[in-house]
Amino acid sequence: MNKYNHGTTIIEILLSVVIISLVMVFLFTLLVQVKHEDDDNQVQSQFLIDQSTVVENVEEDITDYGVSGISACNIYNVDVTASSVDSSQRENFKCVRINYAADYLKDNVGYLMIYKYYTTYDEASSKGTKDLTGTESKWMIRYIRGSYSGAETTNNWSTATTLMKELPNDIDLSETSYARFNNIAKSTGTSTINPPNAAVLVVPIMNTSGVHYDVSLPFLIKRGESFTCSPSSSNVQSQKFSCVNLTT
Repeated sequence: MNKYNHGTTIIEILLSVVIISLVMVFLFTLLVQVKHEDDDNQVQSQFLIDQSTVVENVEEDITDYGVSGISACNIYNVDVTASSVDSSQRENFKCVRINYAADYLKDNVGYLMIYKYYTTYDEASSKGTKDLTGTESKWMIRYIRGSYSGAETTNNWSTATTLMKELPNDIDLSETSYARFNNIAKSTGTSTINPPNAAVLVVPIMNTSGVHYDVSLPFLIKRGESFTCSPSSSNVQSQKFSCVNLTT
C-alpha cells in the first residue's frame, strides 16, 4: 500500500467545483448570446418581410397610376390621432404624401407613414376623472390610400386601402426623407419633348447599430405628366423632407 496516497483532499474538490462552475457560466453566457442573436435575426428577417410587403403595395400604385407629386405631411393630414402616437416620439412621426397622376383615380392620395403607437392604455385618475394614458408602444410602418373632399382634415378622410406592419423596437428615424428626380424637357432640334425621367423616393430607416433598412421607391415621371416636389413645412409634427432636382 502506497503510504503517500491519502485520497482526494478538500482543496482538490473545491478546485474541481470552481472549474466546473466557470465552465458552466461560460457555456450559459454563450447560450444566452446565441439566443439573443437568433432572436435579433428573426426580428430583422420579419422586419424585411413586413417592409417588402408595404413597399410592394406602394410600388403597385406608383406603377399603375403614376406620380404627379411628392411632399411632406404631418399627423393632421392622416387618420391618426395624436393621442395614439407615443408622446416621446411624436416629433419623429415620419410621413410622405404621394399624389397619383391618373385622372380617373378617385382615391388619388397615398400616405407612407412610420410612427410609434400605443398598444396598451391604463386608466389614470386625475382630479376625480379617469383618463386613458398610453403605456406600451410599438413601431409601425403603414400605407394608406384615399382621397379628400374639401379641406384636408381627418373628419372627411376616407380610407380606400390600408396596410400596417410592425417594426422592431430599435428604430432610428433621425435621417431626412428625400426625393431625387430628373424632370427636364429635352430639345430634339425641331421640337421639345418630355421623355420619362428617373426619380426615387427614399425613407431612411435604420436600427440603433446604424444598419439601414430604407424604403426605396424608384419610379419614372412619364411623358406628359407634370411633377412637383414640396419640402417639409415648419410644423413640429412634420418630419424633415427634402427635394433634390438633379437637373438644376
